[in-house]
Amino acid sequence: VNKKSEKEILDFIFGKKTGFEYDLISLNKTKTTTIKTEIIGGCLSVLSGHFGGDFQINFADKILFLEDIEESGEKLDRYLRQIIEVILKTKQKPKAILLGEFYYGTKDKFLIQNVELAIKNLIDRIDELNLEIPVFKSKDALGHSDKMRPLILGVKSEINSTNQLII
Repeated sequence: VNKKSEKEILDFIFGKKTGFEYDLISLNKTKTTTIKTEIIGGCLSVLSGHFGGDFQINFADKILFLEDIEESGEKLDRYLRQIIEVILKTKQKPKAILLGEFYYGTKDKFLIQNVELAIKNLIDRIDELNLEIPVFKSKDALGHSDKMRPLILGVKSEINSTNQLII
């Protein structure tokens, strides 16, 4: 973790900072209105290991944060397809999906292309199925990265109409 991230984390822990703001990039055509709800999620490969089991998280009406590292685009595509299946079968539709880092630091162009294709496939499926789930990516590094910013899970948050996440 870099010094800037470390300072943000410590300032939050010791009460010098009460929240965080992130600028988001909208990745699909779903119109964004203000979304106020809890953020849940984390490492996609870990979360996917619990799909269909007792420890599967309920992401209904939440902001679902997803990130991972060192996973091939093919695996990510499978995990993201599973999320769509969970949404369809359980009716647990998130209010939004927030994508973190998936290939930070790699110079492998093939890996980057395949990860971006997996993300495009997710967005296309959401749009084709008319699920109306906005998908965002942060302009800041969220997830596995030495430049990551802190992201607090399990707290009420807001994505506003200007695509800013406020925690």
